[in-house]
Amino acid sequence: MQPSLSYKDLTQLALDLTSEISNSDRFERLLTTVRNLLSCDASALLVYQQQKFVPLATSGLASDVRGRHFAIN
Repeated sequence: MQPSLSYKDLTQLALDLTSEISNSDRFERLLTTVRNLLSCDASALLVYQQQKFVPLATSGLASDVRGRHFAIN
């Protein structure tokens, strides 16, 4: 089954991303949407800094993952 977003889901996601909430809340809502769309147990939002991926937010993963860096070899 292919994942799909409804018009309602897309509207809510757009509102969440542009609302005046903290980045951590915004990222959490984005990851919740991704998890629901993909029907997965966990997700992470990563930023590429200094040749490593650093988690900005995680959902469904252990809390210690946020402090980790993931190097590309």
